[in-house]
Amino acid sequence: MTDEMITHPLTVDDWQTVDAVLDNLGAVERVGGDEAVAAQADRLREVGWAANHVHPHRGAGFGGWPAEDDVLPISLSRDDWAFARDAIDDAIVVARALSDDARSPEQREEWLKDARELAELLARLP
Repeated sequence: MTDEMITHPLTVDDWQTVDAVLDNLGAVERVGGDEAVAAQADRLREVGWAANHVHPHRGAGFGGWPAEDDVLPISLSRDDWAFARDAIDDAIVVARALSDDARSPEQREEWLKDARELAELLARLP
């Protein structure tokens, strides 16, 4: 594991998507999975919460966050960024699989849209 920290600017909207993916991963792993993975997901989420806490526009957006287009500087180790990218990549696989099982064309398109948006986010991460 490398300790080199990489600070990368993400919009609040992008970070909240990363946060949601990590939240889902942690929830799954806490139920009969790997508690260490759940703990790492939680720790990464806390980095975003800390960035929100000191942001000058905190509270301007939904739920006490800055506006969705404001930028949060997120500092993670190279390994933590890789963990986040892997979690997003797994979420893309799940969204695509769910699109295959969709009950309607609209539902299928929604899952495919989620997969595309996650792939676009993945491309913006270090």
